[in-house]
Amino acid sequence: MADSTKLNELNWGNLAELTLSDIGGIATAVAAFLAFCAAIIAAWQLLAAKYEARNSLVKSNYKDYLRLAFEFPRFSSPSYPTTNPPYYAIESNPAEFERYEFYVSYLLFAAEEILDFKRNDEIWREVLKDQLRYHALYLKRVILKSNYKNHYSKSMCELIEQAVNSYKPSSGF
Repeated sequence: MADSTKLNELNWGNLAELTLSDIGGIATAVAAFLAFCAAIIAAWQLLAAKYEARNSLVKSNYKDYLRLAFEFPRFSSPSYPTTNPPYYAIESNPAEFERYEFYVSYLLFAAEEILDFKRNDEIWREVLKDQLRYHALYLKRVILKSNYKNHYSKSMCELIEQAVNSYKPSSGF
């Protein structure tokens, strides 16, 4: 390694005075700096890749939920129209009601994944609240009457309650 006082005394305008030892010391310092920069870039790329993977997963889950809504339109908004909600017909048919419960479970799963990943994104919160409101009758009659707070995050529980409370039925809710 080059003597630091010698490096300070060198006339940098005259590179011919540098010895092989001096050049080796400078090369070592430059290599260490470049290795440090490469490590920082690699760490940043790893974090960016992890974020993008999670973002893709969340979007895929929501897309799958929307696909279910197209496949089973009778389950997509059974609390509407409020004058004659189809929810009651679904609820009165045990086989149909069981399928509907799995449908809502998938919605709740996708919503919780999105909330966990995009916790401060108000646009996503409003989208999810709107989707949950389509199921307000079920959420109030089944989920809110159970020990749902043991199954979902605090943020998800709050969103369920907001969706149910924002539902405006025609009568008898």
